Amino acid sequence: DNHVRNVRRTGIAHYFLAHYHGQAQPVQFPDETWLPCATDATVFTPSPIAWDKRAFDVAMLGVMYPRRAAIIEQLKGAGIKLAYGTGAIYEEYASVYQNARISLCVSSNHDVAQRIFETAGMGCHILTDITDDLSDERTNSALGLSGFSVHQNDDEVVDCVKRLLTVDSIPCQQATKMMQ
Repeated sequence: DNHVRNVRRTGIAHYFLAHYHGQAQPVQFPDETWLPCATDATVFTPSPIAWDKRAFDVAMLGVMYPRRAAIIEQLKGAGIKLAYGTGAIYEEYASVYQNARISLCVSSNHDVAQRIFETAGMGCHILTDITDDLSDERTNSALGLSGFSVHQNDDEVVDCVKRLLTVDSIPCQQATKMMQ
């Protein structure tokens, strides 16, 4: 996982790196191969709950860095129904996202979070900040991502969420990039 540190060590013959444009160690040498994050389709299964019947407008589970916490406060202030916090894993994690319309992904280091793939597989629409590995159509195509929304800065998250909530049903697999 090369987004937070360079993992290069002596004695390693080949590196499989999760982030092509990794901040700490981008894929750039012959002994490096991009093996992007993915998800287990037997674990992160589509939600049995219709998109418009889900309890949460937005879910964001993960470490609540100050930036993430500030965005959550903005959404709370706007009356958005939220599920957020740290610590939910396995079935609890899945049950939260399967009951959420939008998966808010706020990167810690401008990289693609694993939750993008997991929550897309559970039928959430992805709303992410600008990430280096989602920066161009070629990369997006290689990742298998075709439907997600991008917010340009943290101050527009509330407006983006409100616009996304006006659509009856936008599962990630069928959505188009609405905001770029």
